[in-house]
Amino acid sequence: MVVRGMPRPVAPEGDGTLDSQAEADRHGFIKISRKADADPLWCESRAFSRWEAWEYMIRAAAYAPHIRMIGTQQFPLARGEFLASLRYLSQRWQWSVKRVRRFLEWLINDGRIVSQKRHTKGTVYLLVNYDVYQSRGTAKGTARAQRGHKGEEGIKAGNRSGVQKTTWMTPYWELWLEVMKAPPIAGKLAKFLKPIHDTHGSQEVVPRLRRYLAETDPQYISISRFAETYAKWDPALSPDKQPAFPGYPHV
Repeated sequence: MVVRGMPRPVAPEGDGTLDSQAEADRHGFIKISRKADADPLWCESRAFSRWEAWEYMIRAAAYAPHIRMIGTQQFPLARGEFLASLRYLSQRWQWSVKRVRRFLEWLINDGRIVSQKRHTKGTVYLLVNYDVYQSRGTAKGTARAQRGHKGEEGIKAGNRSGVQKTTWMTPYWELWLEVMKAPPIAGKLAKFLKPIHDTHGSQEVVPRLRRYLAETDPQYISISRFAETYAKWDPALSPDKQPAFPGYPHV
């Protein structure tokens, strides 16, 4: 499974390539304390690079569910969510508001974040692969999550996907694993299912997704196609009464 925003696969040792990223990957993970946010080097006034802006969001995301207080207003945040306004990020990163907006749109299109809910104080965003960036376990466990590893312990624990069971994506992820026998691309799953999930809820969407996966030729399965043809997959409709959606073979 390819995880957006994470290092690419490591080149085999001794293959003669000079890949600095692969060389860094071979030495595992590092842990950086949140206390580093107070370090003079991190606090130095500067315009952030795109990587620093991305790292800032990872560090700002909630490690555990909690209530964020802004003035007298309360904003509940789930694990992996953070609340921010364009103006605040513009000041923090020393970017224009327009540049911040374009960067957030790029992250959404790339499947790294999902816009959850807008408030008067900003927007709540979800980091799609937060459990990969901030594993609850050891560095070894983080590496397994990054590779999509399904070890014997994970299967016995019932957490084959590596996705926390408290997220809205869990029923869709588990269904995809059950039917397709392989994990989906998390970013695409979040991007195309979130609007449908928010409108209809998992109790309605899951049966339709199950029918789509069961009745579609595997070579044509696409979560974006499912989203576009959502009305077609009502389990109560017989095949001869389903709405027609031309242009998709075997759909």
